[in-house]
Amino acid sequence: MLGDIRRFRREILGGFNRRDVVSYIKELSGERDRHRETAERLEAELRTLSADADSLRAEIMACGERDAKLREELRAARQRAREAGNSAFDGALRRISEIKHMYSGMRSDIAETAERVRAELGRAGDSAALMSTVFDKLGKHFDDLRAAVSEEQERLNERTDALIEDAGGGERDCEDASENG
Repeated sequence: MLGDIRRFRREILGGFNRRDVVSYIKELSGERDRHRETAERLEAELRTLSADADSLRAEIMACGERDAKLREELRAARQRAREAGNSAFDGALRRISEIKHMYSGMRSDIAETAERVRAELGRAGDSAALMSTVFDKLGKHFDDLRAAVSEEQERLNERTDALIEDAGGGERDCEDASENG
């Protein structure tokens, strides 16, 4: 922050150039607004991804229900195959193989989708953490700038008071000299 303060031009009495300070504050304010917009956009993306994750969880639950139903169908098919004999059993085994293959494909698709959502949520979380850090640093910069401006204002007031006192004493000396002269 001290490097930023040094770039301000000094005025005659040693204070900072007001336009430089105001310009720097506007620059920081614009940067803060851009960061805020980015954070809002990332939060919207996070909400969308969270909704997508909820949807995927619902799909996973539905797949679990389908899995239970398919398992029940498999159990029933095995029972019918036993009852119907070898030829029927062979048909049931083919159906079981198809169901297993279908289930395996669905399970793989769900796992891939869940991994993508998990990665997206991780990236969104990293972005939100970065924005938090940027806002913390920006707040620190504003605090440092506010303190520096206050210090300079105090010094300027002290110098102004001293100049006024010096000017008042100089007038009395001139009056004394004109009376004696």
